[in-house]
Amino acid sequence: MRPLSDTTIGLYDRVIARAYGDRTTGYLSGLETSEPEINTWPESTRALLRAAIVRRLREGGWTAENATAHVTKIIPQRVVAGIKRAARFLTEDEAVAYERVARELPRGRREIALLPLATGLRAEELLTLARDSVKRAAKTSDLLVVRKGGEEQVLHLPNAATLFEGLLGAVRSAGRFKVSMSAGGRWELAGEILSPGAKITRYHALHRLVGRVARTAGLDGVHPHSLRHAFATRMLRDGAPLPIIAKMLNHKNVQTTMLYVHASTADAERYLRTF
Repeated sequence: MRPLSDTTIGLYDRVIARAYGDRTTGYLSGLETSEPEINTWPESTRALLRAAIVRRLREGGWTAENATAHVTKIIPQRVVAGIKRAARFLTEDEAVAYERVARELPRGRREIALLPLATGLRAEELLTLARDSVKRAAKTSDLLVVRKGGEEQVLHLPNAATLFEGLLGAVRSAGRFKVSMSAGGRWELAGEILSPGAKITRYHALHRLVGRVARTAGLDGVHPHSLRHAFATRMLRDGAPLPIIAKMLNHKNVQTTMLYVHASTADAERYLRTF
C-alpha cells in the first residue's frame, strides 16, 4: 500500500470517529455506527468512511478483496438512479467567466481563487504554500511546492507573478474578527488567508470560495479540482505535449494526465481535412 498524506490520514481519522465515536474497532465486527443519521450522510461522505475503514482493515492484515466486501456489507453503497453524469470540467468560455468574477474578489481571496487555474496546483499544495516560497516566486517566478506525498518541486511560473505579489499583500484571516498587518495579520501558510483553523477547515473554506465564485459566474458543480483540469486542458489546447503537462501536474504517469485534458469537438475540427 502506498503511504498516505497527513491530510488524508486526518480525514480518515475524523470520519471514523464521527461514525463510531470511542468504539474505534466497531467496524471490525460489523457493529452499527454510533450515529444512526449516517443513512442521511451524502454518498461522498459515506464513500470516504468506506475508504477509511478499508485502509484500516488492510493495515490490520486483511486482503483488499475481503476488506472491500466487508465494508460494503456494513455500509452499503447507494444506487443512484438515472444516467451517470460525466465528470464536471470547464469549457474555455466557462473558465473565462470564472476568471472574470474571481478578479473582483478582495486581495488574497482573489489570488487563491485564481491560482489553481493559473498553476494547476492541488488544493493542499495551494493551501500549504509557504510565505518565503511565494516571496521568492514574486521576484524570480520560481515557486517551491510541497507536492502530494511530501515531495518538493520547483515550478517556473512567470504567468502567475502578479498573483504571487498580490498574495503577499493579503492578511491572515481571524475568523469573525478583522486583522490588520500591524496587528499581527501576517500569514505564513497561504491557507491562513482563508481560515485561522485547522487544515480541514481551510480546505472547506477553499471549496466554498471556488464554489461561490463559480455560482456567481453562473456555473454549478465547480470545485478546486475542476480548475486543475481546466489548467491542463488549456495547456493542451495551447500546444503543450503531454509529458510537459504531466510535469506541471506532478503526475508520474502520462496515462493519469490523459484524464485531466478534455478536448472539445472544436479542438478536433482543427485537424480534420476537407474532402
